[in-house]
Amino acid sequence: MQKIRILLADNEPEFLKTRQKALEAEGYEVIPATNPEEAKSLLKKNFNLAIVDLRLTDDKDEADMSGLALIKSATPEVPKLLLTGFPTVEVARRALRASVDGIPAAVDVLSKQDTIDSFLLAVAQALGRHASPKYKSRMWFKITLTVLILVVIASTVLVFVLGKGVKEVFITILVGLILEVIAALFVKSLIEK
Repeated sequence: MQKIRILLADNEPEFLKTRQKALEAEGYEVIPATNPEEAKSLLKKNFNLAIVDLRLTDDKDEADMSGLALIKSATPEVPKLLLTGFPTVEVARRALRASVDGIPAAVDVLSKQDTIDSFLLAVAQALGRHASPKYKSRMWFKITLTVLILVVIASTVLVFVLGKGVKEVFITILVGLILEVIAALFVKSLIEK
């Protein structure tokens, strides 16, 4: 199976490096770009997703919207995420508003302050069904762990606080397993959307 190719364009070397590593750890092939010209040239190639910084030329220039201009001029077939260290309603509105052809420039606007997990979730959502297996297993692990912790807490409350016996604890564990199955089905339906 061919790897999912992502263009990652940002003029901050450290941010570019950390996000590239996170994406590659998920199994994506990441092609970095550090300026609008390089990103524009690379976008002519075959990508599954483009992630582009709003201020791709100069982070200190409040008028710099070179990243937004780039994604507006790029092919609409490739979904695009707009990154910004300076999120505003106006930026989001401009990026997500449908253009003449009815397609918005970006499918989502992300803050650079978002966590890696939020970033990876947005990437998975932008790619639709192509969420990486590592991301899926990590999501499954988090939900499983949460349900297990809730079952342990409920069992402890039943035994020590309410003075219930083995029967009630067994029922709690059974309910916990049922919740686990429901959570698994819910996660599967989210991932397959």
